[in-house]
Amino acid sequence: ISIIVSFDIPEKISHWRLWLRTALISMGFTKIQKSVWLGKIKIPKEFIEDINTYKLGQYVHVFKVLEEGTLIK
Repeated sequence: ISIIVSFDIPEKISHWRLWLRTALISMGFTKIQKSVWLGKIKIPKEFIEDINTYKLGQYVHVFKVLEEGTLIK
């Protein structure tokens, strides 16, 4: 199972993009596109709590991929 994290953070709070990318890298995610990241781990509860604390929930989307389709292992 793969996890895709996609985000579109507005320019006025763009400083949160660096925080988010750094968090994704530290969890072992790899960049598919600039704002689309792929990982093979369960998202830590603390990460979701941080997203909510920083009020980023409306800009960050997490998807569970059950079949990889065109994504190469």
